[in-house]
Amino acid sequence: MPTFKTIRQTARHTGLPEHHLRQLVKRGECPGFYAGTRFYINVDALTEQLERVSRSNMEAI
Repeated sequence: MPTFKTIRQTARHTGLPEHHLRQLVKRGECPGFYAGTRFYINVDALTEQLERVSRSNMEAI
């Protein structure tokens, strides 16, 4: 089952800046959903997404 956390919780858990996570949400690039005004990030999917981007960047070098 996926792990869902708020932006602030995700920032603490991953070490990513809150601002960066908020920008990803704003651009629609962050996996998750809104519950009222709060956005819940699918941490597992975000981790996989970042790993995939990192691997593709390494291959380009």
